[in-house]
Amino acid sequence: MHAFVAETPGFRRTSLLHGNPLVDDRNTFLFHVDGDDPETYTDALEASPSILDYEISQTDDRPGFYLAVQEGDFEADAGLSNAFLGTGVVVVSPIIFREDRSVDLSLVGTAEALTDAFESLPPSIEADVREIHEYDGRVADPAAALSPRQRDALVVAVELGYYGNPREASVSAVADRLDCSTGTAAEHLRKAEAAVFRRIVRDGPARW
Repeated sequence: MHAFVAETPGFRRTSLLHGNPLVDDRNTFLFHVDGDDPETYTDALEASPSILDYEISQTDDRPGFYLAVQEGDFEADAGLSNAFLGTGVVVVSPIIFREDRSVDLSLVGTAEALTDAFESLPPSIEADVREIHEYDGRVADPAAALSPRQRDALVVAVELGYYGNPREASVSAVADRLDCSTGTAAEHLRKAEAAVFRRIVRDGPARW
């Protein structure tokens, strides 16, 4: 299905949100598919012999659709998934399947476990390490990237109605609650918004 998305106009990336692999000889997954034509996608699912069952759900406030799927034959994915089974690493969702056939994923583990996982990859899979850092939760929680002061600023802004529609509070009101200058409060809010929005845009649908 990753190849189908990469080759079919109107489809962009697919995000693996949750999964229960290898339960009763079947994989059960929840995806978000950033695409415009669920019917064309389900036709491809029906033609895939590995798909045992599926259900699609759409919402009005987000492009694309959600897909719950059960897969019985995972031989095609075994080269990638087996590298992370029994090596002591944790694969952190979401896993992003992109239009260029690449896959973005985050791993948590010791240096030795991560080395073992990469060495277990088959030669046909090329891996690029883009970033190494202590695990701080930002992969699963965009707010984890915020400093304590930025988090406080967002909490106060929400409580006062700064993000209300219509807006019920000003930056000055946020600054008064934080006991800082208006400029400092505005800077905290800008940096917090930038950190959260970058993550949402990066991991959300390519088109909203």
